[in-house]
Amino acid sequence: MGLRLTAAADDAKGGLLKKVDVRSLRELRLVAVFENIGPEPLAVVGHFIPPDYGRYELEMSDGSGRAFRPHPIGGCGTRAPLQDHEITSIAPGAVFRTPFHPGFYSDTPSPGPYKARLPYSAWRPPGRSRPMSPVVAARVDQLWTGDLVSDCVDVTILPS
Repeated sequence: MGLRLTAAADDAKGGLLKKVDVRSLRELRLVAVFENIGPEPLAVVGHFIPPDYGRYELEMSDGSGRAFRPHPIGGCGTRAPLQDHEITSIAPGAVFRTPFHPGFYSDTPSPGPYKARLPYSAWRPPGRSRPMSPVVAARVDQLWTGDLVSDCVDVTILPS
């Protein structure tokens, strides 16, 4: 089973960019683009993943390769059953885009050029302790599990 992950910046017009200028991480609108390169349908979970199924992260590095790890702001902690809109089945050869919302990061690196990428991890929790719809259960059976890291988007942090 094959899944490819790329990252891009949303241009707010339906297009995707590999280079973007922003003043803070709150302005950074990254998109995770999944492509099913295998012969079978695969499912992925969207950015707002219930913690039982996986996670997305934002990794950044400056021009010298030094890492900058933004500190995420915690979520509400409510853990509802997985919903239809939180898991998507991708047909062979098809592409699925999901936004990565950086508004959850409270800090911004110093002005300058950076590379940003999106590590993605997904897993099936042991057992199914929470009820789920038949559609969601079928998608969980198709869930791609493992770790992926996207390619990089060039991000320039401008002075504020």
